[in-house]
Amino acid sequence: LNKYLVLVEKATLKIATMLQTLSEDINESKFTIIQASHWAVVLETASTHTAAAKQKNWVLPTLVDFPADSTSTSLVVKGLTPYWLDRRSAVRNDVVLNGICLLTAPNMSGKSTLMRSLLVAALLANCGLFVPCSEASIPRFDNFFLRTAGYDIPS
Repeated sequence: LNKYLVLVEKATLKIATMLQTLSEDINESKFTIIQASHWAVVLETASTHTAAAKQKNWVLPTLVDFPADSTSTSLVVKGLTPYWLDRRSAVRNDVVLNGICLLTAPNMSGKSTLMRSLLVAALLANCGLFVPCSEASIPRFDNFFLRTAGYDIPS
């Protein structure tokens, strides 16, 4: 029995040493492991977005740089639909924006939905992702602002 207990003690020490060595090796490589896991998440997200976008018939937009001699360029979107609705049942909108636009209409006529859809299209395009429309030419933006009422939530 003593011989068995000695062997168990040696095995325990050997395992502890091996675990300590493994822990040190992992600690030395932790930044590589973290970066690899980060990129795995990014690639999985991009892959999932691409598969869903293709299934929903979204398109990859054309990004337009602002001209050097001007501060304005047009945002052109054809067949825009709200991202949370099925494209087969949603009303498609064609929009051309060049500068400031005043949007007026009766209550519950889709103003917030249109603004939200345009913002999402511009944001997704500037991220290099697919957008919920049939064709799009979108400028590169460095800010996005949208203010709607707190109770105005898409269903």
